Amino acid sequence: MVLEPASKVIGVKVPRNRYVTAGKVVTSQDEADQLPKITSQYQYYDFNEKMISVYKELVDGYKRDDQ
Repeated sequence: MVLEPASKVIGVKVPRNRYVTAGKVVTSQDEADQLPKITSQYQYYDFNEKMISVYKELVDGYKRDDQ
């Protein structure tokens, strides 16, 4: 699940691989069940993997600085 900025989910369970668009407030299970699915077309689809790559590069850079 992805919660975009300023979105809120209150008292419901969001199904796997769904996202809540920026600013949206979800308060019913029916709304949660109809949230869009995360697909390869979603702009943040592989965001976590990209961030992991950046963090690994930072670690490698810090290690080089220590030597």
